[in-house]
Amino acid sequence: MLTNTVVFFLRDALPIFWSIALLSLLVADKRKWMISGGIAGSILCVILSLSIPKVSAMLDGSGYELLHIALMLVNYVIFSWLYCAHENFDNGNDLWIAAALALACMIALNATNGMMFFASFWQPAGANQVLLLGALLGLGICASVAMLLVLLLDPIEQKAFARILLLLFAAGQVSQVANLLQQIDWFSSEQLWSTRQWVSDENELGQFLATLFGYNSSPTIALTLFFIIALVTPLLVRRTCSARLQNNLEQNHETD
Repeated sequence: MLTNTVVFFLRDALPIFWSIALLSLLVADKRKWMISGGIAGSILCVILSLSIPKVSAMLDGSGYELLHIALMLVNYVIFSWLYCAHENFDNGNDLWIAAALALACMIALNATNGMMFFASFWQPAGANQVLLLGALLGLGICASVAMLLVLLLDPIEQKAFARILLLLFAAGQVSQVANLLQQIDWFSSEQLWSTRQWVSDENELGQFLATLFGYNSSPTIALTLFFIIALVTPLLVRRTCSARLQNNLEQNHETD
């Protein structure tokens, strides 16, 4: 139970801490978006947890998966917008509002599974020390990893590298849409390769890499395509926007 709890936190809680760490490197007004995003995400989490039976029964039993897909897509759009935004991440109310929405979606997506996990294994009349110890260890690992990332990148002001990590993180998260669509039988896809013999999804390193950029030891063709499209699209959009901005600046300079 201790190992299962720690692995669970690496799988479902670590994405929340990754998002907090990356957003804190890129978006100012940390107190604003952390508090507002945390409160909104907690409220969404409670609402989703209470409505899981009804939502799951909707749309021929695919309601819960489709809701997760919708939240993943919203989160991906927000992260992509932050990546494509202006170089200066220190000004503007839109940035902290977007960061708060992204954090709220991450909490709703991942903490809901945590509430279900504890509700399943919690024993009111029994000893839950192992479960609580696993939760503390898992939270400690997640917080330590996130703080280490911030401590490594913040002093040297590597916002460009942080943006790349944010894009990889966003692409890895939204690529899981392919797995959810396969679960509800919207399509099927063959396995592309396997690296299970080196790094399995079931161990701690595999979970760590999966939460950071969507690592999968046995990816399907659909999962790989989703990841590539999700990764390339913001790059192209940002390049196009930069080119248009440069052209506008040159035209204004010539006019003056």
